[in-house]
Amino acid sequence: MSTERLRMTGIVKRFPGTVALDGVELSVRPGEVHCLLGENGAGKSTLMKILSGSYRPDEGTILLDGQPYTPVTPHAGLAAGVAVIYQELDLLPDLTVAQNLLLGRTPRLGPFVRRAERARLARRALDRVGARFPVTARVRDLPIAAQQLTAIAKALTADARVIVMDEPSATLGESELLAVFEVIRSLVAEGRSVIFISHRMDEVMEIGDRATVLRDGRAVGVYDLAVTSADEIVAAMIGEAGELVGATDRPAPEGEPLLSVERVHVPGLLDVRGIEVRPGEVVGLAGLGGAGRTTLLRALFGDLKAQVTARLDGRPLKVGSPAAAVRAGLALVPESRKEQGLMLG
Repeated sequence: MSTERLRMTGIVKRFPGTVALDGVELSVRPGEVHCLLGENGAGKSTLMKILSGSYRPDEGTILLDGQPYTPVTPHAGLAAGVAVIYQELDLLPDLTVAQNLLLGRTPRLGPFVRRAERARLARRALDRVGARFPVTARVRDLPIAAQQLTAIAKALTADARVIVMDEPSATLGESELLAVFEVIRSLVAEGRSVIFISHRMDEVMEIGDRATVLRDGRAVGVYDLAVTSADEIVAAMIGEAGELVGATDRPAPEGEPLLSVERVHVPGLLDVRGIEVRPGEVVGLAGLGGAGRTTLLRALFGDLKAQVTARLDGRPLKVGSPAAAVRAGLALVPESRKEQGLMLG
């Protein structure tokens, strides 16, 4: 369809010492998956926070279905039909999945919550994104991938016309990502618009219709993805053609391992053997969601009861707690940095 669902014109946003957005234009059509691309710091998140109502632009105009759109809060943006699913999830961890999904729109009979109806609506939204966990589960107790699916389902319950997905695949396994792609396709088939933010070009090329590329706070081009190659998009993002990742001249680390993991065993959950990490070496752990990467690291760090046989710098590694791991010379950057890595209070 040629009609515009969303038009952002001349958007400027300044912060002390920097211009985050400098006259950005963005046009999104009904029934379109529009990818918003750019390197970190290009201005993507700032632009979407303006769209959601979290920030106010210093200059520029926004039209939603041809009507002026000036949200002053995210709640006002959602009420107008714009839902944003941030990479940093905005769920309330101590509430259940159902409570999160219908927060602010809880079905009631007078002053009483219609819990069965809320559970039914929540279940329908979860089923649509392929989620199998119960609606009564507390969000805090869910793995990160399940929390991401909950956030996507929450946007579906709001009946939004524009749905922004900021790096939705960052914590999802392959099967979960395929389910999300099916949701996106069903949304655009209904005439809704999806703004998809990702650094993964294979996802962009598979799911996107058009793409707007931001660089240094400016929109440098709009591309029809059916006739544009991934290399052209990357060149627009970084300002020159070339590889984002290349080989280095650094020699491969040699010598005795700094960390030698003979076995990490959690009955019925994990049994990993034979990992070695040499001084100056980066060792990657690959696998789908649920494969055991996080469990392995938590066990090595003493944050999970496990049978650990390992040596650090030639000495037996004894970690019964995170404090003991720190004293031994280990550090852990956890999967959920906000929930597990910081004391926000």
